[in-house]
Parts: sequence; C-alpha cells; structure tokens
Amino acid sequence: MAQPELQFELNQQEADRAWTALNKAQTIGIISHRHPDPDSIGSNLALRQSLLQLGKQVDSFCVHLPPKTCQSLQGSQNFCAHFDPNQYDILISVDCGSLGQVAFENLGPENFHGEFLNIDHHTSNNNFGTINIVNTQLSSTCEIVYLLHRYWNLPIDSQIATCLLFGLYYDTGSFMHSNVTPRVLNIASDLISKGASLETIINHLYRNFQLEKFHLWGDTLQKIKVTDQQTSVAVIHKNDLDAFQANAEDISGLIDYLSMVKGSEYATLISQDTPNVIKGSLRTRSNELNLSALAETMGGGGHRKASGFSFPGKIEKQVIWKITT
Repeated sequence: MAQPELQFELNQQEADRAWTALNKAQTIGIISHRHPDPDSIGSNLALRQSLLQLGKQVDSFCVHLPPKTCQSLQGSQNFCAHFDPNQYDILISVDCGSLGQVAFENLGPENFHGEFLNIDHHTSNNNFGTINIVNTQLSSTCEIVYLLHRYWNLPIDSQIATCLLFGLYYDTGSFMHSNVTPRVLNIASDLISKGASLETIINHLYRNFQLEKFHLWGDTLQKIKVTDQQTSVAVIHKNDLDAFQANAEDISGLIDYLSMVKGSEYATLISQDTPNVIKGSLRTRSNELNLSALAETMGGGGHRKASGFSFPGKIEKQVIWKITT
C-alpha cells in the first residue's frame, strides 16, 4: 500500500488502522477546530470529498462557520454546528491540537464509543484519539491529509487539490515560514498539476479585504508597542471592532505583521471580540523560543513559532506615567 518515499513521513501502523476503520464505517463525521482556519477547513473538505467518492455518508462539523476566505471551497456551505456523535461509526478531528479545540460539549468518552481518528500537526497534541495520526514535523494538517491520500491510493481531483493547497499555502505563511521544506514545495507543485487553483486561493486570502479591515489594521498597527523584553504587542478591544464596523474574522492575519517589527523577539496580539473572552496570538521568527509552551500556560497551544490561547476575561486599559528629572 505504501509508497516508499512516504514511509518515514507517516506512522504506518496508525495509518493502516485508520484505513481499516474507515473501510468498515458507513457513517463518518469530520470535525474542524473552533474558529477554523483554511488548514482545518481544507483538510476537512478534502477528506470529506474523498470519502464520499468511496460511497460513505460523510458530514462536516464545526462549532463556528468557515471564514469568508474559505467559502469558495466546494462543500464549505455544508458545515453543521450541532450533531449527535452516536449517529456516526467513526469521527475524525482535523487540525485540533486538543479535545478542547474540537469544542463540542457532547463529545467525550462517555458520549461516543466508536473509533476517533485524530489527524493533526500541533506540538501540543496529546494523542486524544483512539487512532492518532499526528506528525509535528509537517507544515500543516493538509500536508498530512495529502500524504494519507498517497498512502491510501486515493485519487486527488482539482477540487480536493485546491482544498489541500489552500491549507498548505495558509499554514506556511504563503511559503514564507520556516516550515517550508522541499517536500512542501513538491506537494504544492503536484497539487497545482492536479488542477488546484492558486489564483483562487490568493484572491480569497489577500485580494478581498473589506475597507473596515484596513481601517482596523491601520489603527492597531499605529498602537504597536515594543516592551523592554523585545516583545511587540498590540491590543484590539471590542470597542475597536465596533468603531470600524469590523468583526473577529477581520483580525486574522494581523499577527504576522506584528512579528515583522525589527528587533522584536516575538509578537503578541490580544483581542476581545466578545464581552467576556480574551484571545491571544503569538508569533516568532526565532529558533530559540517555544511559543507553544508559553501558550499552554494559558490554556492554549500550537507550534513553537505560532501559537494561541483564549480564556474568560476582559481587557482594561491602564495608563502609567513616569516622571524623570
């Protein structure tokens, strides 16, 4: 079954177990993490389309709707925010670093007794599934799903290729992050040769900004501060969103610009889009820092260079004046 060049990229035993379970199943539910990004949506839809072609009944779930950037992907309109786990023979989570990221309160060992396939690339993943295909050395969950397609000999048509390239392109920062490897570029080339539309992906990620988003970003970038610890910090309050008629989705991507500040070791973007929830995004270009470990102290997780967290709370502005002579 395996192609020789892929054997060292996957846990073959877990991949074989997953394939056996999927073949036995008739009903399959695929779950993306809360506040999903293109990697989580792309890997979900790519798997869904392939399993549908095998004659399975497959549904996609997420507690939040896919962002506008992903609405061009086939099947993005079919996500459901509620479901009964016991209607499915097997559940699959994609790009979820923890069971908490799955975010369905009715999903746990006491509610679902079938196979739970966990496909992910986050360093914070604790192998919460009954079957775990987790590789923290790979750039994205879409890269893992691509390798699984190759390993399981599943065909990749143009729609599946676009879904996979979308997540690959997003999670590598448009091929600018340090997780870009020769294999990543070879996969991207193969997906484009199979009909993936890079132009569509770029148009939806970077060429459809609403004016409100530019205004919010401009205001936030003017307020960047660099601390004595060489951390660039910016804060977005719900009042800021309201002032520019923006929403939480408009914040996506801004953290990458904070991390470009010269002399900054890492960047922190704190936002509050609901009255009682604070979200944080962390980015660094340093090979010495582990932001995932920092995020875990606040209940979050992610990767060494890109992580996030959220917890209940409110942002309150505090001004301190210092007088010197």
